[in-house]
Amino acid sequence: MPGIPARREPHPGSKYPSDIVGRRAKDARRLHDRLSQEATADRMVALGHGTWTRQTVGQVENAERNLTVDELVSLAAALQTMVAYLLSPASPADPFTDEPVDIGGPDPLGRTEMRGLYGFNRTPHPQADGYYEWPDMTFKVGTKWMELEGEGVRYE
Repeated sequence: MPGIPARREPHPGSKYPSDIVGRRAKDARRLHDRLSQEATADRMVALGHGTWTRQTVGQVENAERNLTVDELVSLAAALQTMVAYLLSPASPADPFTDEPVDIGGPDPLGRTEMRGLYGFNRTPHPQADGYYEWPDMTFKVGTKWMELEGEGVRYE
């Protein structure tokens, strides 16, 4: 498709985040009284995204167009859902099983890593009520291992 940069295929058995957002957006749109792509685009225009059309919605749903952060938040509002829902890698076949997600590293990230990145595994900080810290989590990014520990990120 013209104007869409070529990208490599995701790792076998995994999806790109844009694939997940597109599928979840389509699911959310259909859950709300079968909201049409046109009506979704109209809602996005009303939220200040004046260039959105039915075709734009289709491109997002088919992972042919990436969203800005502003568009992601507005799309969640337009679809009357949560941003977390749009980002959730839950498998359509089994909502209790997350699909591996390819973020560009040598291996896709699994359930624990993705839930940590999205903040679903945050735990209360034992020292202060209301503060949160990341769980201990390690995953490979490029040729380095990145470890998320408490407040810092350490590369080896």
